[in-house]
Amino acid sequence: MPMRGELSTPAMGAGWEMPAAELGWHQVFSIFRSPDLLAVVVFTTIGLLAALWLTLSLPFSDDVAAFLAQSS
Repeated sequence: MPMRGELSTPAMGAGWEMPAAELGWHQVFSIFRSPDLLAVVVFTTIGLLAALWLTLSLPFSDDVAAFLAQSS
């Protein structure tokens, strides 16, 4: 039995190329089914909807705009 250093490497022709790693639809869907990604998407959606609701429900008055212009 040959030792680790004595193993021969297989000969490769000049036209031999490594196969490209393809990302199939099955792998894409399995990434989106990850529980960690799902939690991030849920919390991001909740935050986005809360920010949108606050923006639409609370008016941006002239006093607030004047305060922000003076403080910056």
